[in-house]
Amino acid sequence: MPIAVRPPARKALSVAVRYRHLKAVDPYLELPDTHNDPPIVHNLLTQVYGFNEEDITILMDDGHHVLPTRENILKAMHDLVVDTQPGDELVFHFSGHGWQVPNLDGTEDDGLDEVLWPVDIVYDGNDEHQKNYILDDELREILVNHLPRGSHFLILLDCCHSGTAVDLPNCNGDFCPKTPAVQLRPDCVRGTQAFGTLHSTQHDDDESYIISPVKRFAGFESLLDTQGLPLVESWSACMDNQVTLEKRGGGGLFVTVRHDPNQTRAELLRHLTRNLAKVTAEANSKMPPLMEPFSAPKPQLGSLHPTTEILHTKFSL
Repeated sequence: MPIAVRPPARKALSVAVRYRHLKAVDPYLELPDTHNDPPIVHNLLTQVYGFNEEDITILMDDGHHVLPTRENILKAMHDLVVDTQPGDELVFHFSGHGWQVPNLDGTEDDGLDEVLWPVDIVYDGNDEHQKNYILDDELREILVNHLPRGSHFLILLDCCHSGTAVDLPNCNGDFCPKTPAVQLRPDCVRGTQAFGTLHSTQHDDDESYIISPVKRFAGFESLLDTQGLPLVESWSACMDNQVTLEKRGGGGLFVTVRHDPNQTRAELLRHLTRNLAKVTAEANSKMPPLMEPFSAPKPQLGSLHPTTEILHTKFSL
């Protein structure tokens, strides 16, 4: 009897955590603007990329959605990827706190694992006492390791210390060529993972930094066919050793994509870098004179494929 093949699925999970209860530990630990992100993600996916509303799951500590506890997030992640088939397109989004903890198995060159904080995180102000987080190893195991060839998974991490929070082997890191015609180089090594790197300080009115015409891939089919890998990419708000600032109103990546859905990944990365620099400069302008200014975070594009192979392809779902 022939096996029935269903049409490709398009599913998304959006998680946002405010941490209202952590104000008692530190007022700055509450993140009220995270709750603006799931509606923005929802509208982007339904209005721009044609997702069905019933295929988007939202976890949020707002009293109206399923609470983003560790148990609920892990279950929702499992549900997102269960029975994934070639051709399926999946999205996972997280807005909240990212942190780091000591790595215990020797797999991290910096000695630290990246973690996401669910709403039921246990934290008393001492980093050594944090418990009940979601480890980067868990994210990789659940979301990535069992995906079939030919599937596409987009991961969006709007949190601190998130550069390699899914432990993907390739990442843009810290370097940016003046134009995409300059090849990336493996400047950054994390454990046994070498990264091609890209970082941009361009200005929109600086002609010397305008993206020059390059040959762009029509899609990822050739990569998937030759390497036998699913297309997995992560977009993170900063590098592992950095913090990022909460943006009033939310949005970030989603607003940038909505503004121009046809841009390449290189263009999107450059736009995000500039936008984060502007947000950081604005925050620093309001700080007391004696306080140390924030450093602008460097958004990260992670992938199973070398970044040189995907940077000049169109960002799409």
